[in-house]
Amino acid sequence: AMLKEPKIPEMETTVSKVVFYNLAKEWLDFKKAHVKQSTYAHYVHMLEKHLLPQLGNTYLSAMTTLAIEKFLQDKLCSGRLDGKGGLSNKTVSDMRSVLKMILQYAKRKGYFCPSNLDFFAPSVHAPKIEILQYEEQQRLEQILLSEPKPLYLGILIALYGGLRIGEVCA
Repeated sequence: AMLKEPKIPEMETTVSKVVFYNLAKEWLDFKKAHVKQSTYAHYVHMLEKHLLPQLGNTYLSAMTTLAIEKFLQDKLCSGRLDGKGGLSNKTVSDMRSVLKMILQYAKRKGYFCPSNLDFFAPSVHAPKIEILQYEEQQRLEQILLSEPKPLYLGILIALYGGLRIGEVCA
């Protein structure tokens, strides 16, 4: 996946006039060689759908801690793309992480970056994991062993091996 160019006027990319879109694209090009393809695709999606539409044409020098916190709070309250409310704490926390990585990259590159990179983090709690009861596991095994389907085999491998879906797919 590649970032789509936003419809913004051409702006200078001197150290004092870096636009967030240009910085994000440069960071993404840098990260491509250092992360898994799935992680890279996640970054592209987050940038295209959430970060760049609102922050893409913002000068880096205008990205203060206050402005970033307001952006993240807005995403918590009304950030869903379908317009039906806010995004989850986990999604906004992921956005915050991407923003921090991009701004840290900017600092390493010597770009003017006024943010102290210490903006609020939504609290994220791990979901409660429910395990199958013995009877439920036996019923599931009966169904999975009834037909030789690749999907069923994947579920059996996860069940018997204690693997997560990504590990089974790999």
